[in-house]
Amino acid sequence: DKEYARLDKYTLSLPHPDAAASLIAGGTELTGHFSNPPYQDQELKNPNVHVVLNTYDLLGPNSPTVLFATEKFRNENPKTYKAFIEALAEAEAFVSKDIGAAADIYLRVTKAK
Repeated sequence: DKEYARLDKYTLSLPHPDAAASLIAGGTELTGHFSNPPYQDQELKNPNVHVVLNTYDLLGPNSPTVLFATEKFRNENPKTYKAFIEALAEAEAFVSKDIGAAADIYLRVTKAK
């Protein structure tokens, strides 16, 4: 825990749209971005952008819908934690029951093609 800020001097926190725009434009202080769809797809269309590593290499299989929380947060916010877990299970059940509707929602929300 005492080393949590060790890499802060090398990081810049930006919303995904801003980070993607900066990386695509080039010439900014931003030289890397841990991204997710649709921004990673937009970034990788740029010939000057390439994959250095991906989250699967770093964290193993994961999804942008997964929340990482500390044990402290979980213990101090049991209702919030429980609500999130229940909502995630509900979403998974919805996708399993009607994958077509889930795909339609995904396309509408992400504006993906």
